[in-house]
Amino acid sequence: PGFLDPTWSLDGTQMLFSLRGGGDSFIMNLSRPFQDQKLFVFPPLPNGGKFTAYNWSPNSRRIAGMEWRNGNDDQGIVVYDPASQQYVRLNKDGDSPYWLPDNRRLLYRRNRAIYLIDSQTLESRELVAPAKDSEDIFENPTLSRDGRWLYYGVNNNEESVHLISFK
Repeated sequence: PGFLDPTWSLDGTQMLFSLRGGGDSFIMNLSRPFQDQKLFVFPPLPNGGKFTAYNWSPNSRRIAGMEWRNGNDDQGIVVYDPASQQYVRLNKDGDSPYWLPDNRRLLYRRNRAIYLIDSQTLESRELVAPAKDSEDIFENPTLSRDGRWLYYGVNNNEESVHLISFK
């Protein structure tokens, strides 16, 4: 086992992390000494699946992640609200969610392409995809801090990073 995608809250006081292979996800309070830590463990999803925490919303009020069930691949994008202690499913397929600065929309990967989903309307649309005859897989969509540039990895024989203007 190991850690998967540790992510700091915007104010730097908390860190999300998950255990590889569909293990539990946690929040660590970084203002406490290590020996005094009492990790918050995310509760199971209503259907019994595990939540793999991935990314804080910019206002640190919600956490996007994926469902992990029975050792299978990710089962869709899910958002956890710590205040209400409730989960909201955004879709049934996709992984690697990343919040936009508006605290409403998220980037995510589905199949081999990068998509955008609105967390309120649940409307989703493809933003960028590899050519149909390509073996490329686009992954890990991320925005620059100012929200103007989208960058993502391309998993192929050479491993590269691509950058496009995002408006």
